[in-house]
Amino acid sequence: MTELVRQIGIVGIGMIGASVAAAVKARGVAARVVAYSPGEDAKVALAAGWIDRVCEQASDCLEDSELLVLSAPVSSIIELMPAIAHTLDQHLRAGKKLAALTDTGSSKQGIIEAAKALGPHQSRFIAAHPIAGSERRGAAAANPDLFLERSVLLCPKDDQDADSFKLVSRFWQSLGARTAVIDPKLHDAVYAEVSHWPHAAAFALCLGIANGPLADHSLARAGAGLKDTTRIAASNPTLWADILLSNKDATLASAQRHRDALDDLMRCIEQEDRQRLIELLAAASHWRQQLQDFA
Repeated sequence: MTELVRQIGIVGIGMIGASVAAAVKARGVAARVVAYSPGEDAKVALAAGWIDRVCEQASDCLEDSELLVLSAPVSSIIELMPAIAHTLDQHLRAGKKLAALTDTGSSKQGIIEAAKALGPHQSRFIAAHPIAGSERRGAAAANPDLFLERSVLLCPKDDQDADSFKLVSRFWQSLGARTAVIDPKLHDAVYAEVSHWPHAAAFALCLGIANGPLADHSLARAGAGLKDTTRIAASNPTLWADILLSNKDATLASAQRHRDALDDLMRCIEQEDRQRLIELLAAASHWRQQLQDFA
């Protein structure tokens, strides 16, 4: 691919951020990638050749970058906004070209609200959510093909800088993704249903077994069904606590609907209401078959 920009900065080199870096390098999207991440992940990415320089702090990733990707946890992205605004102000006063900004956060409304701290630079930020991931963690789990044929949802604003939006859209597409626009409130409601609460439910299922009297026996004798159902519960607990809290209201609304469904199933089993149990299971099975068709 033809080089899109000279340099990209990435803040947060976990599995997603490192996969962004690896995809950029694999596809020749940028000549240079600089990154910041706490811990050792940035050094792992440097050793793997996915980034060219480890920055000392997050805002340093803006220096000479035409695009900055915020791939930290949602709460960290929110906390970073004032420092990014300060650095952009400095660059503006120095006559430097300002970077476009995007992110990879799994919830959008809190990040978009926090982006107001960017002040006049707010229009350069395009909130994004790549619908791609893995239960694996850290830079060592990077996959340069992670975004191939996956959706990246963009949440532009009414006063969006057109050039920044075009650059961010082209960037995600250059990694092999399909881009689409979505309202941030709708985004958070939908992903509470299809991602945030399902992850919590998978964790809860594992927790229920782990806290029971047959935990060890269950480990030794579980088959593919349980492994398939709970695969996502192997995900990073710190990251998922952050996501669940960042989309609290929508996630709790989804949780209540699932609690009601579980109560219905439990009632059928208690009352040995076989016909009603079959009806509920059939409705669930029908929806799941439709989901398979969409995939």
